Amino acid sequence: MRHAVVRRVALGVSGLLVSVALLFAWAVRLGTDTPAQPPDRLSSSAVADEGRRLFESRCRSCHDEADMRRVVRDAPDPGAARREMLAFLEHHGHCSSEERGPIVDFLRQGP
Repeated sequence: MRHAVVRRVALGVSGLLVSVALLFAWAVRLGTDTPAQPPDRLSSSAVADEGRRLFESRCRSCHDEADMRRVVRDAPDPGAARREMLAFLEHHGHCSSEERGPIVDFLRQGP
């Protein structure tokens, strides 16, 4: 008898926790004003322009844009290629951590 009560209480508490989690997820989703952008797309032309400007000032003197684009875009796993390029830029060249993301995103977009 005691095990049945404990089992019922555990099921009730589990159901309550799942309900609260679903309610929280629903409330958070209501709070988003803009739809989520796919990770392979830039959110604005300003970001693309910034990435182009940074590539031209930091990278172009030594690296060909088309070659760098192929490295990032033609990889079997685009997410892994992005992470590898960010890690490469961390120890290469003279760009800050804030500049690396726009440069890689610029290389990932179409010409």
